[in-house]
Amino acid sequence: MQHGVPIQRVLAGRLHSNAFREAIQQRQQVRQAKGKARGERPPQAQGGEDTDEDDVPIPFHSEVQEWPNFPPPPDLNGANVRDWSPPALAFLGDSVWELHIRQRYFSPRKGINQYHNLAREASRAEAQSQCFHKLMDGTFATATEKQVLRWGRNASVRSAGVPKRFRDGTVKSHNVYRAASGLECLVGYLHLTDPQRLRAVMEHLGY
Repeated sequence: MQHGVPIQRVLAGRLHSNAFREAIQQRQQVRQAKGKARGERPPQAQGGEDTDEDDVPIPFHSEVQEWPNFPPPPDLNGANVRDWSPPALAFLGDSVWELHIRQRYFSPRKGINQYHNLAREASRAEAQSQCFHKLMDGTFATATEKQVLRWGRNASVRSAGVPKRFRDGTVKSHNVYRAASGLECLVGYLHLTDPQRLRAVMEHLGY
């Protein structure tokens, strides 16, 4: 969201939700009823609508029946998602994972340090590696999803992009980072091909 943009404009311009329009209509009806009780004419503006939006109640998330997939997947111009390399899908999946994690912990309200600590812990390679094995070892992931997980895990990774704590040369450290990359590859893949399924996977993983 761009800084400095009024929340009313964001909601009206991006959501276009029935809940928001109904909230405006309800507010107008209340104002008109109060005006009639005082013997006043309903406030009108150009087009016959009340334009005082400052006191329009903003609908809660639970009142919005259909929440858009935001941000939407990029346009691939008809290309096959498998034309992108596993590291490229993991590059996208890393940011998508972070967005889901932050949304998961946003409510109930917390201190800003707690927000950052929760998001950091859930985005560490160690936590992602555990999620990778939960999907690989369980029955929730489909055969295709497990194939994408292995595809991302087995891809070669440049050492320059590996965090220092995984450069100790041990097999365990190497496997943890590879598993985390496999998970991010799947997240990127599902974000492009099936966002609804991605949400189900995130919920299955506890996020």
